[in-house]
Amino acid sequence: ESGGYEGGYDDSLMDSSMVGAPSADGNKENGEEVRPSNEIVDSYFQEIHINQIKEYRCSVCPYRSKMAHNTRRHIRYVHLNYSDNVSCTICCRRFTRLANYREHMKSIHGQLNI
Repeated sequence: ESGGYEGGYDDSLMDSSMVGAPSADGNKENGEEVRPSNEIVDSYFQEIHINQIKEYRCSVCPYRSKMAHNTRRHIRYVHLNYSDNVSCTICCRRFTRLANYREHMKSIHGQLNI
């Protein structure tokens, strides 16, 4: 099955390269946005071939997906605590993911081009 968890994850798999990764409470360094580098994300990313089908797995937890970008996004948001930190300009609701903010603006406030 594509995506999702099959159980808990083992914190012992997390290593020193995650030190200094942005935290959920602040993804800014000197006022600049900090995003985990592709090298850090790729260090937790595994491409597996099973019966001619590619599967992309997180090396920290049981998450897996048939799409590489889903696994990279999972690693960035779940294990590296990356957050877009976007607030609605109309109702001030906060979102950690830009996609959720855009969906909110479309469905709640009727704004289609965000």
